Amino acid sequence: IVLEVFSDNISVFPNPFEDNLTVKVDVLESDTVTIQLYNLTSQLLFSKEFEVTAGTNLLKISPKVATGIYLLQVKMKENIVISKVIKK
Repeated sequence: IVLEVFSDNISVFPNPFEDNLTVKVDVLESDTVTIQLYNLTSQLLFSKEFEVTAGTNLLKISPKVATGIYLLQVKMKENIVISKVIKK
């Protein structure tokens, strides 16, 4: 998996997180966003789809995972952004 620099319209907080993680997505038009969480061996641990509307959307997830380092993938249309997140 290639780690990419976060684009201006997506941010993830808090990082590190305890139970809940928020993905802030700014979009120009309504769309479907898929959020997936992988461990470092590329095993899919969490996946959820959200319908977003034009403007700023706060997408909250509560993945039930152990303490550690994970890769969070956010997919919108053909855009994929991957970020490293840490579970406390």
